[in-house]
Amino acid sequence: MRKITHQNKLSQHLKHNREKLSISQKELGLKLGYQNGQYISNMERGMCPVPFEKLDKIIYLLKLNPYEVIDIIQDDQM
Repeated sequence: MRKITHQNKLSQHLKHNREKLSISQKELGLKLGYQNGQYISNMERGMCPVPFEKLDKIIYLLKLNPYEVIDIIQDDQM
C-alpha cells in the first residue's frame, strides 16, 4: 500500500465538490459513519487515503460523476 503524503487529485476534487455543496467536513464524516469530520479533513489534506469502500456513498453524497472519479483515480495512479 502506498503511503499518502500529498494531496492528490481525487482528494482535491472531493474537497472542491464538498465545499461547492456547502457540506461541512463534520456533516460528510457523520454521513459516512465517522464520529466527526477529522478523517475527512485528513483525507482532503492527503494524510489519509480516500476510503474506497465508501467511495460509492461519497460519489452519491457529493453528486459526482462516477466516470469522472474513475478517470481521476486512474490519473492519480500514474
